[in-house]
Amino acid sequence: MTEVTDWISAGAAVVAAIAAVAAFGFSVYASGSAKASANAAKEANRIQLHTYRKELYLAFRDLYSRVYIEGGHLKDEVVFPFNEQSLTSYLYVNDELAKKIEDFYTRSRTLAANVSERDLAKGTINDLIRLGAPEEDRAEPIEMYKMMAESVRDLHKVLADLGRPIRDELKELSRIEHD
Repeated sequence: MTEVTDWISAGAAVVAAIAAVAAFGFSVYASGSAKASANAAKEANRIQLHTYRKELYLAFRDLYSRVYIEGGHLKDEVVFPFNEQSLTSYLYVNDELAKKIEDFYTRSRTLAANVSERDLAKGTINDLIRLGAPEEDRAEPIEMYKMMAESVRDLHKVLADLGRPIRDELKELSRIEHD
């Protein structure tokens, strides 16, 4: 009977050893699979971040081009669509660059508002001239027009200078990094 018990014990030991080797093999496979999944997730995150940065770059480039080209004729409907990118830029770029983007957007909105004010003053002046209003009645709209025209010129220059380095920095951030 001891011989049978010895064989049963030996068989159980062999089965336990095989089970331990199989468990070890499964754990090595699971570890490799987990590492591959983690690497795939990192790559997916990197690609997604690149996509957001690229979209931010393209939207900023469009706004910058419109400000640069239209300048003295810029309308708020051209500027306002960049609002979302301005607000979310802090999620995808460093705080310093995001602040510059927000500042550019805010100044662009101011430029568009000043263009509207200037054009309104010009329309008022033309209406007063057409109605034959005396020169003293036109003085205030003329002063407003001059002030807004100067502001538009100054802001346009500031934005042209401010936008170029932002555009270049966003372009650099939008490049795909290869491992």
